[in-house]
Amino acid sequence: ESFSDRKVKKLEDYVSCLPHYIGPDDAVALVNCFPFTENKVDAVRILANRYSYFDCDDLAAILKAMPFSDARCDCLRAVIPHIYSRFDHDKILKACTFSKEKELAKQLLSSYVGPSFGSSSPKKSSGFGAS
Repeated sequence: ESFSDRKVKKLEDYVSCLPHYIGPDDAVALVNCFPFTENKVDAVRILANRYSYFDCDDLAAILKAMPFSDARCDCLRAVIPHIYSRFDHDKILKACTFSKEKELAKQLLSSYVGPSFGSSSPKKSSGFGAS
């Protein structure tokens, strides 16, 4: 087990103790604790599994923290099923750097039938959260 793997495990333990929501700045700070892209994506998956609902601003902040296109695509796959509102999906598309990412985002956004609460957030505060 590598140091990075142990660090990812510690993040899982830490996130399980966090409140029901954290802001996008805090989530990006957690993701940025990891120097390697693979571990950054692991951190995003941990956050996606812990929190039930994300808004488009949350995902856009995460995408901007990813250094490579493949990592952004992995994050799209991990988080889009948890997006509660697709009405402002243009924010996600703007955070995508390459057309490959934009096409994947459009495909995932259009094909995933998940919760949609319109403009009313299921969260009690801004940022990542569970209801």
